[in-house]
Amino acid sequence: LDTVYGVRCSNKDCIGCNPMSKGILKEALRAAMAIRTYIKDKVPSTVKLTVLGPCKPC
Repeated sequence: LDTVYGVRCSNKDCIGCNPMSKGILKEALRAAMAIRTYIKDKVPSTVKLTVLGPCKPC
């Protein structure tokens, strides 16, 4: 599930990303929380689920 479109952070210093609008940032945070709350515990142990959020500058 990817709620964010466009360029992503290219490294840990987040050089080269496009800051997100407040609406998109809010949606991305809600989606990540929903995954952690409702989906993460239901994923089989053989599947690796990594939930990421926006970079710090965003």
